[in-house]
Amino acid sequence: MYRTIGIGLVAAVVVLAGCVTPGPQPGSTPPAQSQPEEPAITLTEVEAAQLATYRAVGEELLIDELQPAPATTFMIDPYTQAYEGYRIIRLLGLVDRLSVAEQYAFIDALFRDLPNPVAVAEPVRNIVVGQWYTDGEPLIVHVTQAYSGDRIPSLVAMFNTSDGIRDLGYEAMQAQGPAVEYPRFVRVDGSVRAVAREFYAIKLLENGQVSASGAVGQTLPDFATIEDVRTRVNLTDAYLRDGVRENDTAVVPVLEAVIADETVAPLSRVHARMQLFMYYLFAGDSAAAREVSDALQTWDLMSELTVAETELAEVARIDVPNIIVIAEALASGDTSQL
Repeated sequence: MYRTIGIGLVAAVVVLAGCVTPGPQPGSTPPAQSQPEEPAITLTEVEAAQLATYRAVGEELLIDELQPAPATTFMIDPYTQAYEGYRIIRLLGLVDRLSVAEQYAFIDALFRDLPNPVAVAEPVRNIVVGQWYTDGEPLIVHVTQAYSGDRIPSLVAMFNTSDGIRDLGYEAMQAQGPAVEYPRFVRVDGSVRAVAREFYAIKLLENGQVSASGAVGQTLPDFATIEDVRTRVNLTDAYLRDGVRENDTAVVPVLEAVIADETVAPLSRVHARMQLFMYYLFAGDSAAAREVSDALQTWDLMSELTVAETELAEVARIDVPNIIVIAEALASGDTSQL
């Protein structure tokens, strides 16, 4: 189950958490005692009330709207939205925790009604997963906006986890407990500061696609220059997620050749079929994407993956079918099949 609650505006705070006064410079006389840390950012009354509500949530998904819907919003392509949003669901270990309907609500809450033009550092909503941490604390995903280094409008999801979730995994984050009480941007002395250790940024592109890939804006090598099969398959991901629709068709013959080549390792062939699924998904061809998904489920090659490759098999079996269902619901607005 999931629910949405009303608007609670986040007020500005005037001190910054975790900022330590620098110590003596080389050659200087040290003080009699070390300089104290600056006081931590305190929650406003509104934020404290929100946090109390979040801590009272059971194991449900809660979506807390922090602003009224803006007059103008970003157009979001539902197919890339479903794919990029599901990557966050897997990163946070929510594939088994949330039902498909809740996964849809989570992804919808990431991208829905994002102000256009960008409202830098302003709160949009909080997505809360109750009792996510081992100690019973809630996971808070704070949705806001910023510009990337190359000035592309971006969705920013700020987590209340410690940093390192991509390397250490979500279970390590759950065991550590929250790194901050309430992740968000605050304004301090005219500057914007982040109260969070872990971020996930997704670029909002002019053609409506969304992408968290570093391939956006990059010049990609030609497939003919790449001999290694694994590298060619990996390169198709960059082609599909670089935000340039016109070059997507180049991946099809590359992937079909790898899929058909029985001398290629099972890992690369399964990965290639998953990338072919992504091609059809991003093209908005749900029927073709579903055919590829169905072929993956019944492909005997899946059983040849090693224990170390089981996560790929899990993504193929679980994520791929769910992504199609969620994408179709986002595209049509019909959630009856979730």
